[in-house]
Amino acid sequence: MKAAIITLVFAGVAIGFWQRTEIESLHAAEALSLGERQQATVEGETSAAAQAEGDSVEPAAALVSEEEVAAFSTDLISVRAEFETDRWYKKRHETWTKNPKVCDTLSKLTSQQLRAIIASLEKRGTPSNEQRQNGIHRFMNLAGMMNPRAALEVMYQLKDERGEKGVLGWIDVPLKSWFRKDPSALLAWLKEKGIPEGFNRSAQVWADAATVLNEPTTENVAKLVPVITGYAAIELARKLPTQESRTAFFRNLHAANGGKSDDVRTFVRAMADKVPFSQVAQIADAVPPFRPSVPEKKDYYDKMQPLGSLRFEVALGSRDGTPEQRWNWLVRQPDDRPTGKVLNYLLSQWCERDYSDVAIWARGLPPGEERDEIRKAIQTFVKEDQRMRPKGDGKDRAAEWEAR
Repeated sequence: MKAAIITLVFAGVAIGFWQRTEIESLHAAEALSLGERQQATVEGETSAAAQAEGDSVEPAAALVSEEEVAAFSTDLISVRAEFETDRWYKKRHETWTKNPKVCDTLSKLTSQQLRAIIASLEKRGTPSNEQRQNGIHRFMNLAGMMNPRAALEVMYQLKDERGEKGVLGWIDVPLKSWFRKDPSALLAWLKEKGIPEGFNRSAQVWADAATVLNEPTTENVAKLVPVITGYAAIELARKLPTQESRTAFFRNLHAANGGKSDDVRTFVRAMADKVPFSQVAQIADAVPPFRPSVPEKKDYYDKMQPLGSLRFEVALGSRDGTPEQRWNWLVRQPDDRPTGKVLNYLLSQWCERDYSDVAIWARGLPPGEERDEIRKAIQTFVKEDQRMRPKGDGKDRAAEWEAR
C-alpha cells in the first residue's frame, strides 16, 4: 500500500509542476505558437492517468471503503516530506506509468472521502506551514484531474467556509478535466450548484464555453467573447466536433465581435493542433474577413506582438503544409499579404518550427522586393537565433544562411 501511495504522491507533485509550466505554455501559445504543445507532451506520456481521468467524474456511491480511506491518509502523511518539496519535479514523466491503479482509486473517492483525506493532512504539522500547504495544493490538483466533480465539491465547500483564499488547489484543473470529458455534465452541475463570484471568473468562463458547444448561437458566443482566455478558449476550439461546427463558430464570433481578429490567435492555434491546414484554411475562406483593430498587442510578457487577419493567423499557426503552400494561400487575398513587422513575425515563427523548409522556399523565390524583404527577415531570425544559442553548440545558421 505504501509503495502505491508514494507513487500517487509523486504524481501529485507532478501536477504542481504541470500547473506551473502549463500556465507558461499557455501564454506562450497566445504569443508564440508554443501553446499547450508542452502540455500535450506531458499528457502524451501519461496515457494511463489520462484514461483514469476520463473514466469518472464522481461515483454515485462510495467505491472505496472507509478503512481504505483511513489507510490511504495514514500512508500519505507518512511520506508527506516527499511531496511538500520540489525535489521530484524532474521525475514528473515517469510517475504516471508506475501504478495507474492508484490514480484509478483516487478517481473513485467521493467528495466526503476526499475532504476527510485533506483534513487528515491539515492536522499534521510540518517544519514549514507553507510546505504543507504546497503539498496539499499539489494533491488537490491531482484529485482535480482524476476526479473533477469531487474536487469541485470540496473547493466549493472550502470557499464557503474559508473564503476564496482558503481554497486548496487550482480550480481550472477540475474544470478543464471535466470539460474535456463531458462539457454538458459540467454545465448541468454548475447550473445546479451555482456559479460563485471570484476564482477569477473561471467557473463562469467554463460554463460559457460549455454553453457555446451545446448552443453555438451568436448570442451565446457574444457572452463568451469578453471573458474567454487561456485554457477555456483552447479546449473549446479543440472540442468543436466537425468542420461545420468550426465554421459556424467563427461566423458567430464575427457577428459577436464585429469581425475583430485581435483575440482569435488562441482559437486558431488550438484548432490547428487538431485540424489539418487545408481544413482550417477552408474555414477562413468560408467566413467573413476578420481584421485587427490595432496593429499590435502586448503578450503575457508585456512584449508587443503584431496582429493580422484571421487568414494570417491560420498561416501563422498551422503546423502542417509547406511554407510555399501556406504562403501562396495567404497572399491570394492582396489585403492579407504581410509586410513589415507582421511579415517578420510570421517568418520568425515559421523558422522557429521548420527553418530548413523555410530557407529552401525563400531561396527559390523569384527576384524582387518581396523576396528581398523575406530574406532579410530570415537573416534577422538566424542572427538572433545564433545569439541565443549556447556557445560551442556547433551550429551557425547565420553563417550558413549568409553563405548562400
